[in-house]
Amino acid sequence: MNKQIIKRLVTLTLAFAMVFSLAGSAFADGSHDARLYKNGKFDANNIDAHLSMGDGAIGDAVITYDGTEYTVVIDLEENFKAHGFTASVKDITCSDALSCDVTDEDGNGKNDTLTIKLSSLAQPQLLNINVTVKVWFMPMNAAGDLVIF
Repeated sequence: MNKQIIKRLVTLTLAFAMVFSLAGSAFADGSHDARLYKNGKFDANNIDAHLSMGDGAIGDAVITYDGTEYTVVIDLEENFKAHGFTASVKDITCSDALSCDVTDEDGNGKNDTLTIKLSSLAQPQLLNINVTVKVWFMPMNAAGDLVIF
């Protein structure tokens, strides 16, 4: 009788482990929505409210997991409107990521890719970031929350 109970517990534990591993990897791989909110203003009940001036630069996020860390690659819009001015992302820093790099892949002086490395990933994932947006007359700084859905 004890062997049957142990056998069932082991089977149940393995089943739960498989379900949780599949649920975690379902969020990890593929394309996801990403948005930039004013610092501390993300509202899960109203995801269109309180967007930052730099949200126009944030495109879709592609997430991959290599077994050790998550890599989030976000396309940045090179020319977007920030407070009515055409702007581009000059710099982004992330305080709670393993690394956070912006790159100018086409060499035109405007960053068009944001790559973030994370040790863990939640759904939604909220990252505190600082964004420097360059408009034609001056750079503008904003602290915000990058949320990946």
